[in-house]
Amino acid sequence: MNLKNKNIFLRYCFRYCYRCLLIISCCFIMLITTSNNIYAAAAPTLSMAPLEISNRAACADLSRYPARSIFLFIDGFSAGKAAYSAALAQRYGRSVDVDTSVTTLIKPSDYSTEGVKLFRLWSTHLAVDILNKILNAELPLLPIEEADFWPEYRKANESCINKNQMLTCPEMNDFLAKIWSYAHMKPKQQQGKWIEQGIAAKDFYPANTNSSNNNSSSRGSITRPTIGCHIVRKFSTFHSHLFTQKVDRGILENIAIDSINPEKYLNSCFTLNDDIDPRFATIQLDIANMLNDKVWDKYGFRVWHTLKLFLSWGWRYAPHLMNEFDKFDKEFRSIALEDSLMIVPNGCRSVDIPKCDKAGLSVDAMRAAKFLGT
Repeated sequence: MNLKNKNIFLRYCFRYCYRCLLIISCCFIMLITTSNNIYAAAAPTLSMAPLEISNRAACADLSRYPARSIFLFIDGFSAGKAAYSAALAQRYGRSVDVDTSVTTLIKPSDYSTEGVKLFRLWSTHLAVDILNKILNAELPLLPIEEADFWPEYRKANESCINKNQMLTCPEMNDFLAKIWSYAHMKPKQQQGKWIEQGIAAKDFYPANTNSSNNNSSSRGSITRPTIGCHIVRKFSTFHSHLFTQKVDRGILENIAIDSINPEKYLNSCFTLNDDIDPRFATIQLDIANMLNDKVWDKYGFRVWHTLKLFLSWGWRYAPHLMNEFDKFDKEFRSIALEDSLMIVPNGCRSVDIPKCDKAGLSVDAMRAAKFLGT
Protein backbone atom coordinates (compact mmCIF):
# COMPACT_ATOMS: atom_id res chain seq x y z
CA MET A 1 0.00 0.00 0.00
CA ASN A 2 1.56 3.29 -1.11
CA LEU A 3 1.63 6.41 1.07
CA LYS A 4 -1.32 8.08 -0.71
CA ASN A 5 -3.61 5.06 -0.35
CA LYS A 6 -2.52 4.66 3.26
CA ASN A 7 -3.47 8.24 4.08
CA ILE A 8 -6.86 7.78 2.41
CA PHE A 9 -7.42 4.57 4.37
CA LEU A 10 -6.50 6.22 7.68
CA ARG A 11 -8.76 9.18 6.91
CA TYR A 12 -11.76 6.92 6.32
CA CYS A 13 -10.97 4.96 9.49
CA PHE A 14 -10.87 8.17 11.50
CA ARG A 15 -14.19 9.34 10.07
CA TYR A 16 -15.80 5.96 10.78
CA CYS A 17 -14.54 5.88 14.39
CA TYR A 18 -15.63 9.49 14.98
CA ARG A 19 -19.15 8.75 13.70
CA CYS A 20 -19.34 5.65 15.88
CA LEU A 21 -18.33 7.70 18.92
CA LEU A 22 -20.94 10.33 18.04
CA ILE A 23 -23.70 7.70 17.69
CA ILE A 24 -22.74 5.98 20.98
CA SER A 25 -22.66 9.29 22.86
CA CYS A 26 -26.02 10.35 21.46
CA CYS A 27 -27.56 6.99 22.38
CA PHE A 28 -26.19 7.37 25.90
CA ILE A 29 -27.68 10.85 26.17
CA MET A 30 -31.08 9.60 24.97
CA LEU A 31 -30.94 6.72 27.43
CA ILE A 32 -30.26 8.84 30.49
CA THR A 33 -32.75 11.55 29.53
CA THR A 34 -35.60 9.08 29.07
CA SER A 35 -34.97 6.70 31.94
CA ASN A 36 -37.23 7.33 34.92
CA ASN A 37 -35.11 5.16 37.20
CA ILE A 38 -31.97 7.27 37.05
CA TYR A 39 -33.44 10.62 38.11
CA ALA A 40 -34.71 11.73 41.42
CA ALA A 41 -38.42 12.41 41.59
CA ALA A 42 -37.85 16.15 41.19
CA ALA A 43 -35.78 15.86 38.00
CA PRO A 44 -37.47 17.39 34.95
CA THR A 45 -38.30 15.40 31.84
CA LEU A 46 -36.42 17.10 29.03
CA SER A 47 -38.28 17.81 25.81
CA MET A 48 -35.94 19.87 23.68
CA ALA A 49 -35.26 20.75 20.06
CA PRO A 50 -32.07 19.25 18.57
CA LEU A 51 -28.83 21.10 19.24
CA GLU A 52 -27.50 22.67 16.05
CA ILE A 53 -23.81 23.42 16.52
CA SER A 54 -22.49 25.40 13.58
CA ASN A 55 -19.61 27.54 12.39
CA ARG A 56 -20.03 31.11 11.21
CA ALA A 57 -20.99 30.27 7.62
CA ALA A 58 -23.48 27.58 8.65
CA CYS A 59 -24.94 29.91 11.28
CA ALA A 60 -25.57 32.56 8.63
CA ASP A 61 -27.32 29.96 6.49
CA LEU A 62 -29.45 28.71 9.40
CA SER A 63 -30.60 32.27 10.14
CA ARG A 64 -32.80 32.05 7.04
CA TYR A 65 -34.96 29.42 8.76
CA PRO A 66 -37.42 29.71 11.68
CA ALA A 67 -36.17 29.00 15.20
CA ARG A 68 -37.09 25.70 16.80
CA SER A 69 -36.24 27.00 20.25
CA ILE A 70 -36.70 30.44 21.80
CA PHE A 71 -35.99 32.20 25.08
CA LEU A 72 -38.56 34.27 26.93
CA PHE A 73 -36.63 36.77 29.02
CA ILE A 74 -39.05 37.88 31.74
CA ASP A 75 -38.42 40.90 33.95
CA GLY A 76 -40.77 40.94 36.95
CA PHE A 77 -39.82 44.43 38.16
CA SER A 78 -43.03 46.12 36.93
CA ALA A 79 -45.19 43.35 38.39
CA GLY A 80 -43.43 43.57 41.76
CA LYS A 81 -43.69 47.36 41.82
CA ALA A 82 -47.41 47.28 40.97
CA ALA A 83 -48.09 44.65 43.63
CA TYR A 84 -46.11 46.59 46.26
CA SER A 85 -48.06 49.77 45.49
CA ALA A 86 -51.35 47.87 45.67
CA ALA A 87 -50.44 46.47 49.11
CA LEU A 88 -49.65 49.97 50.41
CA ALA A 89 -52.90 51.33 49.01
CA GLN A 90 -55.02 48.71 50.78
CA ARG A 91 -55.41 50.55 54.11
CA TYR A 92 -51.66 50.75 54.60
CA GLY A 93 -51.14 47.03 54.71
CA ARG A 94 -54.60 45.76 55.58
CA SER A 95 -57.04 43.91 53.35
CA VAL A 96 -60.70 43.60 54.32
CA ASP A 97 -62.76 40.74 52.89
CA VAL A 98 -66.14 42.23 51.90
CA ASP A 99 -68.07 39.00 52.50
CA THR A 100 -66.63 38.01 55.89
CA SER A 101 -65.38 41.42 57.12
CA VAL A 102 -62.16 39.69 58.16
CA THR A 103 -59.14 42.02 58.20
CA THR A 104 -55.86 40.50 56.99
CA LEU A 105 -52.46 42.11 57.42
CA ILE A 106 -50.54 42.53 54.18
CA LYS A 107 -46.79 42.80 54.17
CA PRO A 108 -45.96 44.77 50.99
CA SER A 109 -42.66 42.93 50.39
CA ASP A 110 -44.37 39.51 50.56
CA TYR A 111 -47.19 40.72 48.33
CA SER A 112 -44.61 42.01 45.84
CA THR A 113 -42.69 38.72 45.84
CA GLU A 114 -45.90 36.79 45.20
CA GLY A 115 -46.80 39.15 42.35
CA VAL A 116 -43.42 38.67 40.66
CA LYS A 117 -43.71 34.88 40.88
CA LEU A 118 -47.27 34.80 39.54
CA PHE A 119 -46.36 37.21 36.75
CA ARG A 120 -43.73 34.75 35.53
CA LEU A 121 -46.11 31.81 35.82
CA TRP A 122 -49.06 33.44 34.05
CA SER A 123 -47.06 35.02 31.21
CA THR A 124 -45.40 31.65 30.58
CA HIS A 125 -48.72 29.83 30.88
CA LEU A 126 -50.33 32.13 28.32
CA ALA A 127 -47.43 31.68 25.86
CA VAL A 128 -47.59 27.88 26.14
CA ASP A 129 -51.39 27.88 25.85
CA ILE A 130 -51.30 29.97 22.66
CA LEU A 131 -48.49 27.88 21.17
CA ASN A 132 -50.44 24.69 21.90
CA LYS A 133 -53.52 26.07 20.16
CA ILE A 134 -51.43 27.03 17.12
CA LEU A 135 -49.70 23.65 16.77
CA ASN A 136 -52.99 21.79 17.34
CA ALA A 137 -54.61 23.81 14.51
CA GLU A 138 -57.10 25.46 16.87
CA LEU A 139 -55.82 28.95 16.06
CA PRO A 140 -55.03 29.98 12.47
CA LEU A 141 -51.60 31.25 11.50
CA LEU A 142 -51.79 35.00 11.07
CA PRO A 143 -50.35 36.05 7.69
CA ILE A 144 -47.08 37.98 7.47
CA GLU A 145 -47.03 39.02 3.84
CA GLU A 146 -49.56 41.69 2.88
CA ALA A 147 -50.61 39.73 -0.20
CA ASP A 148 -51.88 36.93 2.07
CA PHE A 149 -53.96 39.16 4.38
CA TRP A 150 -57.57 38.15 4.94
CA PRO A 151 -60.10 40.91 4.15
CA GLU A 152 -61.01 41.82 7.75
CA TYR A 153 -57.43 41.41 8.94
CA ARG A 154 -56.24 43.73 6.18
CA LYS A 155 -58.85 46.32 7.12
CA ALA A 156 -57.89 46.18 10.82
CA ASN A 157 -54.17 46.36 10.02
CA GLU A 158 -54.56 49.38 7.75
CA SER A 159 -56.71 51.17 10.33
CA CYS A 160 -54.10 50.59 13.04
CA ILE A 161 -51.26 51.83 10.84
CA ASN A 162 -53.19 54.96 9.87
CA LYS A 163 -53.88 55.74 13.53
CA ASN A 164 -50.34 54.81 14.56
CA GLN A 165 -51.87 52.49 17.15
CA MET A 166 -50.65 48.91 17.14
CA LEU A 167 -50.87 47.78 20.78
CA THR A 168 -54.02 49.74 21.63
CA CYS A 169 -55.80 49.51 18.27
CA PRO A 170 -59.52 48.71 18.80
CA GLU A 171 -59.97 47.24 15.32
CA MET A 172 -57.12 44.76 15.70
CA ASN A 173 -58.16 43.89 19.26
CA ASP A 174 -61.70 43.18 18.05
CA PHE A 175 -60.41 41.02 15.21
CA LEU A 176 -58.12 38.95 17.46
CA ALA A 177 -60.92 38.59 20.03
CA LYS A 178 -63.19 37.26 17.29
CA ILE A 179 -60.59 34.72 16.11
CA TRP A 180 -59.95 33.65 19.71
CA SER A 181 -63.67 33.07 20.29
CA TYR A 182 -63.93 31.02 17.09
CA ALA A 183 -61.07 28.81 18.30
CA HIS A 184 -63.17 27.83 21.33
CA MET A 185 -66.25 26.83 19.32
CA LYS A 186 -67.25 23.32 18.32
CA PRO A 187 -65.65 22.09 15.05
CA LYS A 188 -68.87 22.31 13.02
CA GLN A 189 -69.43 25.90 14.10
CA GLN A 190 -65.80 26.78 13.47
CA GLN A 191 -65.86 25.71 9.85
CA GLY A 192 -68.43 28.27 8.85
CA LYS A 193 -66.72 31.05 10.80
CA TRP A 194 -63.34 30.37 9.19
CA ILE A 195 -64.91 30.46 5.73
CA GLU A 196 -66.56 33.80 6.52
CA GLN A 197 -63.14 35.26 7.37
CA GLY A 198 -61.51 33.83 4.26
CA ILE A 199 -59.39 31.50 6.37
CA ALA A 200 -58.58 28.25 4.55
CA ALA A 201 -56.97 24.94 5.55
CA LYS A 202 -53.57 26.24 4.41
CA ASP A 203 -53.76 28.86 7.17
CA PHE A 204 -53.48 26.25 9.93
CA TYR A 205 -50.41 24.38 11.07
CA PRO A 206 -50.63 20.95 9.41
CA ALA A 207 -50.46 17.66 11.27
CA ASN A 208 -47.87 15.03 10.41
CA THR A 209 -49.37 11.89 8.90
CA ASN A 210 -47.30 8.85 9.81
CA SER A 211 -47.82 6.67 6.74
CA SER A 212 -44.37 5.04 6.80
CA ASN A 213 -45.18 2.60 9.60
CA ASN A 214 -45.98 -0.90 8.37
CA ASN A 215 -48.33 -1.51 11.27
CA SER A 216 -51.85 -1.06 9.86
CA SER A 217 -53.20 0.08 13.22
CA SER A 218 -50.88 3.10 13.25
CA ARG A 219 -50.86 3.84 9.55
CA GLY A 220 -52.18 7.27 8.82
CA SER A 221 -52.01 8.30 12.48
CA ILE A 222 -51.91 12.03 13.16
CA THR A 223 -49.05 13.42 15.22
CA ARG A 224 -48.05 16.95 16.07
CA PRO A 225 -44.94 18.55 17.56
CA THR A 226 -44.76 18.85 21.32
CA ILE A 227 -43.75 21.90 23.35
CA GLY A 228 -40.86 21.70 25.78
CA CYS A 229 -41.01 24.36 28.50
CA HIS A 230 -38.10 24.79 30.91
CA ILE A 231 -36.78 27.52 33.14
CA VAL A 232 -33.03 27.95 32.74
CA ARG A 233 -31.40 27.92 36.17
CA LYS A 234 -27.90 28.03 34.72
CA PHE A 235 -26.57 27.83 31.18
CA SER A 236 -24.82 24.52 30.53
CA THR A 237 -23.78 22.14 27.78
CA PHE A 238 -27.47 21.92 26.86
CA HIS A 239 -26.70 25.30 25.29
CA SER A 240 -23.43 24.25 23.65
CA HIS A 241 -24.57 25.70 20.34
CA LEU A 242 -24.38 29.18 21.86
CA PHE A 243 -20.67 29.08 22.67
CA THR A 244 -18.96 26.57 20.40
CA GLN A 245 -18.56 26.11 16.66
CA LYS A 246 -17.74 22.41 16.39
CA VAL A 247 -18.62 19.07 17.92
CA ASP A 248 -15.84 17.18 19.64
CA ARG A 249 -15.49 14.40 22.16
CA GLY A 250 -15.36 16.81 25.11
CA ILE A 251 -18.66 18.45 24.18
CA LEU A 252 -20.42 15.09 23.85
CA GLU A 253 -19.06 13.79 27.14
CA ASN A 254 -20.06 16.97 28.98
CA ILE A 255 -23.59 16.83 27.55
CA ALA A 256 -23.86 13.24 28.74
CA ILE A 257 -22.61 14.18 32.22
CA ASP A 258 -24.99 17.14 32.54
CA SER A 259 -27.87 14.91 31.42
CA ILE A 260 -27.44 12.77 34.53
CA ASN A 261 -28.56 15.66 36.76
CA PRO A 262 -30.45 18.05 34.47
CA GLU A 263 -32.26 19.64 37.43
CA LYS A 264 -29.05 21.57 38.20
CA TYR A 265 -29.49 23.52 34.99
CA LEU A 266 -33.12 23.24 33.91
CA ASN A 267 -36.44 22.96 35.69
CA SER A 268 -40.09 22.96 34.77
CA CYS A 269 -41.13 26.43 33.67
CA PHE A 270 -44.05 26.21 36.11
CA THR A 271 -41.96 25.44 39.17
CA LEU A 272 -42.77 27.21 42.42
CA ASN A 273 -39.32 26.71 43.92
CA ASP A 274 -38.00 29.70 45.83
CA ASP A 275 -34.45 29.25 44.53
CA ILE A 276 -35.42 30.76 41.17
CA ASP A 277 -34.40 34.40 40.65
CA PRO A 278 -37.52 36.30 41.80
CA ARG A 279 -37.09 39.10 39.27
CA PHE A 280 -35.31 37.85 36.16
CA ALA A 281 -36.32 34.54 34.57
CA THR A 282 -35.19 32.83 31.39
CA ILE A 283 -37.81 30.51 29.96
CA GLN A 284 -36.84 28.15 27.15
CA LEU A 285 -39.60 27.01 24.78
CA ASP A 286 -38.71 24.18 22.38
CA ILE A 287 -40.60 22.72 19.44
CA ALA A 288 -39.76 19.04 19.91
CA ASN A 289 -40.60 15.73 18.24
CA MET A 290 -40.97 17.13 14.74
CA LEU A 291 -41.34 14.42 12.10
CA ASN A 292 -41.01 16.76 9.13
CA ASP A 293 -38.49 19.60 9.28
CA LYS A 294 -39.66 21.03 5.96
CA VAL A 295 -43.14 21.63 7.36
CA TRP A 296 -41.70 23.66 10.21
CA ASP A 297 -39.41 25.58 7.87
CA LYS A 298 -42.49 26.54 5.84
CA TYR A 299 -44.78 27.57 8.71
CA GLY A 300 -42.40 28.40 11.57
CA PHE A 301 -42.19 32.16 11.00
CA ARG A 302 -45.99 32.42 10.96
CA VAL A 303 -46.14 30.40 14.19
CA TRP A 304 -43.90 32.89 16.03
CA HIS A 305 -45.68 35.86 14.44
CA THR A 306 -49.05 34.53 15.61
CA LEU A 307 -47.69 33.80 19.09
CA LYS A 308 -46.40 37.36 19.52
CA LEU A 309 -49.63 39.05 18.44
CA PHE A 310 -51.92 36.83 20.49
CA LEU A 311 -49.59 37.02 23.50
CA SER A 312 -49.76 40.81 23.46
CA TRP A 313 -53.54 40.77 23.00
CA GLY A 314 -54.22 37.88 25.37
CA TRP A 315 -52.41 39.43 28.33
CA ARG A 316 -54.85 42.33 28.26
CA TYR A 317 -58.09 40.79 26.98
CA ALA A 318 -58.12 36.95 27.11
CA PRO A 319 -61.34 36.10 29.01
CA HIS A 320 -60.01 33.09 30.93
CA LEU A 321 -57.16 35.11 32.44
CA MET A 322 -59.57 37.50 34.14
CA ASN A 323 -60.44 34.85 36.74
CA GLU A 324 -56.97 33.31 36.90
CA PHE A 325 -55.26 36.61 37.71
CA ASP A 326 -57.57 36.82 40.73
CA LYS A 327 -56.41 39.53 43.16
CA PHE A 328 -53.64 40.69 40.80
CA ASP A 329 -55.97 41.24 37.86
CA LYS A 330 -55.87 45.04 37.97
CA GLU A 331 -52.12 45.20 38.57
CA PHE A 332 -51.19 42.65 35.87
CA ARG A 333 -53.35 44.19 33.17
CA SER A 334 -51.81 47.58 33.82
CA ILE A 335 -48.38 46.20 32.89
CA ALA A 336 -47.07 46.70 29.34
CA LEU A 337 -46.11 43.08 28.70
CA GLU A 338 -43.91 44.11 25.76
CA ASP A 339 -41.65 46.03 28.19
CA SER A 340 -41.34 43.08 30.58
CA LEU A 341 -40.96 40.16 28.19
CA MET A 342 -38.53 39.70 25.31
CA ILE A 343 -38.52 36.86 22.77
CA VAL A 344 -35.08 35.87 21.47
CA PRO A 345 -34.08 32.91 19.26
CA ASN A 346 -32.08 30.18 20.99
CA GLY A 347 -29.38 29.68 18.39
CA CYS A 348 -28.71 30.72 14.83
CA ARG A 349 -32.26 30.36 13.53
CA SER A 350 -34.59 33.37 13.53
CA VAL A 351 -37.93 34.30 15.10
CA ASP A 352 -38.73 36.85 12.39
CA ILE A 353 -38.00 36.69 8.69
CA PRO A 354 -34.50 38.22 8.39
CA LYS A 355 -34.59 41.78 7.06
CA CYS A 356 -32.06 44.58 6.86
CA ASP A 357 -33.68 46.74 9.53
CA LYS A 358 -32.91 47.72 13.13
CA ALA A 359 -34.44 44.56 14.60
CA GLY A 360 -32.56 42.32 12.18
CA LEU A 361 -29.25 44.08 12.79
CA SER A 362 -29.71 43.84 16.57
CA VAL A 363 -30.25 40.08 16.40
CA ASP A 364 -27.26 39.69 14.08
CA ALA A 365 -25.10 41.60 16.55
CA MET A 366 -26.12 39.24 19.38
CA ARG A 367 -25.50 36.25 17.14
CA ALA A 368 -22.03 37.54 16.15
CA ALA A 369 -20.99 37.75 19.82
CA LYS A 370 -20.78 33.95 19.81
CA PHE A 371 -17.94 34.07 17.30
CA LEU A 372 -16.17 37.07 18.87
CA GLY A 373 -15.89 35.30 22.20
CA THR A 374 -17.97 37.88 24.11
